Amino acid sequence: AGFIDLGRALGFAGAARVSLERLILADPDLVVKADRGPTAMADLPTRHPALARAFSGGRTMTMPDRLWLCGAPFVLEAVERLIAKRGEVLR
Repeated sequence: AGFIDLGRALGFAGAARVSLERLILADPDLVVKADRGPTAMADLPTRHPALARAFSGGRTMTMPDRLWLCGAPFVLEAVERLIAKRGEVLR
């Protein structure tokens, strides 16, 4: 979709966790959050007020898990959504 993967830029290989502080300091163009529903405990860090302040103005988006959890054809919709969001974020 044209974005640079922050995990790779930070030297991560595979799945890794990044602290909220490191994410805010890295200042990416966009933070993509999983959409697991309003009660998912795994999503608590993505609802932190500091994240909301740091990435206000449309610099976050949620992506339904079904679109990006595996390499199924659904991933094409995820890429299309990212491309559209990139056009908004990088104006």
